[in-house]
Amino acid sequence: MNRMIMRTLLVSAVCLAVPASGLCHEVTNIVFTPPSPEHLELGEHVDVTFDYETTEPGGVRIFVRPQTGGYSAHGSSVYPVGSGSGTGYFTYNSGTADVSRVRIWMTNEDQSAMLFEVFFDVDYQFGPNVPSETGTWGEIKTLYR
Repeated sequence: MNRMIMRTLLVSAVCLAVPASGLCHEVTNIVFTPPSPEHLELGEHVDVTFDYETTEPGGVRIFVRPQTGGYSAHGSSVYPVGSGSGTGYFTYNSGTADVSRVRIWMTNEDQSAMLFEVFFDVDYQFGPNVPSETGTWGEIKTLYR
């Protein structure tokens, strides 16, 4: 998270110091629901809400993707120039997955240029329901890995 905060501060500082630079592209106020750590059933979504700001005349696309393959995720409509809010999600529909990192990025409308990118360390486990057991979550995860 510290890298994300530092990067957001740097981008914000550039936007404030040189507003005509065209470099004002950021995604902020990012909230994951459910919060990490969490075990989810196959097909359950991790929903993500965010705010954005851009000076890109044609608008931007914003994507949220786990860094573990095999997922299903939202597409991105074009978010207009200026500021606003948006949502995204990802899930897994088969097998099991341990998601430890999520990438959020912003591109221009035709996806030919990366305008902003940030990574989050998370702990999401997707798979069949873990049977009820007595013990701590860490103990139960160890039993069923």
